[in-house]
Amino acid sequence: SSSSIDSAKLTNKKWFYSKYLVLGQTIPYDNEDPSCGKDYNLFMANGTMQDGFYSNCELYVDEGTWVLNGNKITGTFEGEAQTVTITNLTDSTLEIESKGDFNEDGKEETVKVVFTTN
Repeated sequence: SSSSIDSAKLTNKKWFYSKYLVLGQTIPYDNEDPSCGKDYNLFMANGTMQDGFYSNCELYVDEGTWVLNGNKITGTFEGEAQTVTITNLTDSTLEIESKGDFNEDGKEETVKVVFTTN
């Protein structure tokens, strides 16, 4: 079915944050210093995941777990679970959709985050 995701396309590669799509706008993801490295998510086939981000040219990695259920993926870090919907997955692009107060106006927006493998 169209709602099932091929987890082989998802796993064992770094997905770099590319951009946000929210409120009709496209907002490029702002890496602190791309010459040091780019922030990423990594989903391992064994159900663990990493959220890697750079600060002052040093890599910090949060370790968590993930579960795929249909087209929804739930990531858990330090006991905090968040479920997002995968709206597009190719070999080189991952799009997820979630709800959150992106612009801090007190209202929830639908936010799409686009990741790429390069």
